[in-house]
Amino acid sequence: MASTPQERFKEANLSDSIDYNYNRAKLAWYTIEPTLQDKNSTNNPLRANLTLLSDPRVRQVFTNELFPQKTTNITDVQLPTFDLSYYPKERGPYNFNYKDMDASGKFINPRDKWGGIMRALDQTDFETGIIEYVEFWAQDPFIKSNATKGTLVLNLGNVSEDILRDGRRFYENGMPTPTIPAGIDSSTWGRVPVNPIQVTNAFSNNPEDRKYQDVGLDGLGDDDERNKKAYVINKITNANVKQHFTNDPSADNYVWYRDAKYDASNVGILGRYKNFNNPQGNSALALAITEKSLDVIKVLVDTPSIDLERPNLAGETPVMMLAYNDMYDLLVYLVDKRDVEINKPGWTALHYAATNGHVRVASYLLDKHAYIDALSPNGTTPLMMAARGGHIHVVKLLLDRGADLSKRNGMKMTAIEFAEQNNQSEIATGLKSRWSKVYGKPYAN
Repeated sequence: MASTPQERFKEANLSDSIDYNYNRAKLAWYTIEPTLQDKNSTNNPLRANLTLLSDPRVRQVFTNELFPQKTTNITDVQLPTFDLSYYPKERGPYNFNYKDMDASGKFINPRDKWGGIMRALDQTDFETGIIEYVEFWAQDPFIKSNATKGTLVLNLGNVSEDILRDGRRFYENGMPTPTIPAGIDSSTWGRVPVNPIQVTNAFSNNPEDRKYQDVGLDGLGDDDERNKKAYVINKITNANVKQHFTNDPSADNYVWYRDAKYDASNVGILGRYKNFNNPQGNSALALAITEKSLDVIKVLVDTPSIDLERPNLAGETPVMMLAYNDMYDLLVYLVDKRDVEINKPGWTALHYAATNGHVRVASYLLDKHAYIDALSPNGTTPLMMAARGGHIHVVKLLLDRGADLSKRNGMKMTAIEFAEQNNQSEIATGLKSRWSKVYGKPYAN
């Protein structure tokens, strides 16, 4: 999340004033989970909505569309894209401007708004590095919009890191908990640790402490936000707008893109990622792995106090997410050096490696005695996941290591039926042949 751009918005010169974010609109940035774009995946709650999956803003982008002469294999058929979704009519985090809204809570003057993200530059000496320009390919941003123009600005100079400008250094794990006392100060925005020195980069290991620390950049949970900003909320006369501000005063609540409420409401991909970047209620390590922020991950996993077994909202532990994203070296480090558990009940790291066809990760996990026929909550095995995804090399690995081909999940499906239902005919044929050799008779449903 970026600070208010200098020299473009006059409020950027304010300090310790809620007007500093007066024109911040909502911006989401993310890389879409490939499963959510796959119409054949049984793990995709949107698979039946072909119109949505064909939306050019969220659809799969295949390598050969951009590089038609490139030879691809099973690992690079699809290109990952960096997606930005800008909502100029909706308020961004820590924007308490209600005066510029209509009765529905939308900004009346969206052209006056902005959204931004920022990051550190790894290379700052452009001359020595022979860096002459910035190049990227972008899709037409107005392909599904009535707008015809906009402005994209890249600031490469000195950029303020004070997102809530008050001259204080805020860090969430500096907030006090019932078991960890700490001095705090207050500002217009909320609460700030008195000590500006961040000793560790991890939340408390006590799960009960998390709700006191994972509170966003203002140091306040929703109830405290309502109390702190009551003087703003009480001035709002429109009932709809007032309720919007009351529900989440700082507009900073994180929602995971696979939250169950999205499934229940059949929310599309854009809606699922709309609040994915909000800082209140996320988890540092899980988010770093999701975003593939290797430098951040390395710092966090080397922090002795961090809980490396703690799952995210979906029940995924860090080792499961590393297996899913093929982060082999970091996974090996966690298992070999930090003694992380790989055989938790339910979905396991081996399931996740099999789902995406990561042979090296799967082989390593099996070498470390991962349960080869581990059962998910609905009885699905890693072999079934590999067969469903068409990952023939993982299928062969699991069978050679002794996976039970006769296993059936809660829906009475075997790996063969997983392959058949997902149009993996080569794998289905091979598995049936294997079945005949192992069990001495043809396969029958």
